[in-house]
Amino acid sequence: MKKAVFTLLFLFTFVPVLLAQGGSSSLRVSLSDGGHLAVALNGRYFDKHGTSLTIGDLPAGRHYLKVYTYEQDSRGRGHAHLVYSGNIRIHRGTHAECVVDPNNGDIAVNEDGANTQYTYSREERNDNDEGNRQMSDDVYDNGARNGRADEEVNDNNAIGSFGTGPMSKGDMDGLKSMIRGKNSDAEKVDVMKSELKGKSFTSEQVRKMMGWLDSDDSRLELAEWAYPETTDKENYKKLGSAFGNGKYLKELDDYMDSRK
Repeated sequence: MKKAVFTLLFLFTFVPVLLAQGGSSSLRVSLSDGGHLAVALNGRYFDKHGTSLTIGDLPAGRHYLKVYTYEQDSRGRGHAHLVYSGNIRIHRGTHAECVVDPNNGDIAVNEDGANTQYTYSREERNDNDEGNRQMSDDVYDNGARNGRADEEVNDNNAIGSFGTGPMSKGDMDGLKSMIRGKNSDAEKVDVMKSELKGKSFTSEQVRKMMGWLDSDDSRLELAEWAYPETTDKENYKKLGSAFGNGKYLKELDDYMDSRK
């Protein structure tokens, strides 16, 4: 009996420690001013907007991190401003505390278990990391900031926030959150085109995204843009149900014929 009790105590006390030391890692992100934030890691947007976010089960290595300040207006619409965009390195079996200064984009990372601590200023990141983008308001900011309009990044080879590969349910949820605060179809379509570069879709996913738009003109624009990256083009004609006017399905058919 005593042996069994000792075995249980060992399992509950030491095994989690051993697993943490030898397995995956975790990351906690917060802002230095304690404000609310939004986070995207390796192209995955996390639809949580507290004062910190903890992400577990991370493999060791480099991870691409984007951190935003987040606030809601009087109508309950969310507005996010990009304050950090760059790579961080996580060691195996550690817990990393990442604190971002929203005023200047500086980042401090402290890893428990690896005795590692480093800081990057915005200027150092731009000099040392070719993968980083220039800091700017993100595409789903709902207006001008500091007296200027948002600048649009015109890079046809860029990859959006969700990375490459098939669109997942999590990607769909994150995209829907991004466009929730947009007032016009034009803004929504711009966000989708920018953030979904590099992704592939199913016809059903395109149909759902079309449902987030108000006008048939915008739905057609999105459908034509997404068609080359759709994996089941044989089902694309089923998108006709997403249009309010049947003539738009004819226009979509003509477009598909022109791509053959």
